[in-house]
Amino acid sequence: MNNNSNIEQNEGNRIIKAFVMTSAEPAGNIAYKTVVEDGVQKYGGLPIEVFYQVMNTERMKNYTVEYIYSEEGESNYSMVVDKISSGEYDIGIGVFNRNVQREKIVNFCAPFILDPNAVFHVETNNITALIQVTIGSISKILAVVILLGIISGIVIYFGNPGRMKRLGIKSNSKFFIYSIIAGISAMFGEMGLIADHSTRTIKGLLVFFVIMLTAFIFVLIAQAKMTSALVDEKIGSKITRTNLPRTKMLGLDGYVPTTSIQDAGARVEIIKDATVDDLIKLYMKDTNKYAGVAISYCDGFSYLEEYPELFASLGFGIETGGFPINQTNIHLSEDINNGIIELLHGDIVKNLCKSYYGDVEGNPVCSL
Repeated sequence: MNNNSNIEQNEGNRIIKAFVMTSAEPAGNIAYKTVVEDGVQKYGGLPIEVFYQVMNTERMKNYTVEYIYSEEGESNYSMVVDKISSGEYDIGIGVFNRNVQREKIVNFCAPFILDPNAVFHVETNNITALIQVTIGSISKILAVVILLGIISGIVIYFGNPGRMKRLGIKSNSKFFIYSIIAGISAMFGEMGLIADHSTRTIKGLLVFFVIMLTAFIFVLIAQAKMTSALVDEKIGSKITRTNLPRTKMLGLDGYVPTTSIQDAGARVEIIKDATVDDLIKLYMKDTNKYAGVAISYCDGFSYLEEYPELFASLGFGIETGGFPINQTNIHLSEDINNGIIELLHGDIVKNLCKSYYGDVEGNPVCSL
């Protein structure tokens, strides 16, 4: 951790105003208060620690930084970007995500973190979710199995007509329907209708063997698909682009991850003048009312420990995180970029990232 005061004096006279996004609670992606030593407030958090490290590089010695801190929990990053564009601030310290609109009005430094868009939600294990996942996982193979059952029934009808006499059926139409039912039943594991009353001829035995073998193979495939859906995929525990819930999620106004997840087709209720903490607490009060919270993985990471039942579903794209810089301050952009690249080459940023997020498997946060 590095010490800082409201104005940090360096050797030169280039003054830059740095607006720092802060949080009331410890978080990896945003600055938070740690302790006060000798009247100086210390801050932790990946972005501000990266900035401290950049400011310690040789080319940044000619800058003096004036720190302006946001209200704790401030989440309207777009408003901060607008103020940087207008010249009120020179740089924003936080995990600011790029998008086309922002890149038109500010410069972004080289990214120092990759932040997946995520839906934070509790795992659902109700019967409705069980049925939906089961049907969704085997719907295609189910259609194939039924089609094969019909074909098998036709094979029985034309390939083993002697069964009609053994069954005592006198109507061709009734025997046809019986054959279709027998074929479909076999594909679902009920072999009795195939085995019973089959003629004891080479032709009859061949029809019996082919249909039984086909049914056996496809029953195994269907069971394997269902097992994969129910066990490997954890019933209802993952929200993806292909199984977006109909219930609305909660999201923040002017927040890139919320917009990205909304663009993927999710129904999102936008909450204005709120924080990530507000959304998480609102959702956890009644997890049946909303499908989850559409935020970034880094913003929600700390809540996974606070709420053990909370789950993060990724797969909605990845945002690069960096510092927005006023477009007129070309020298600052170049110097910040060079400083971050220097830190990336030395694995300083990666090590800082892992100190906050750990070496977590399944997401790319610290892979830069």
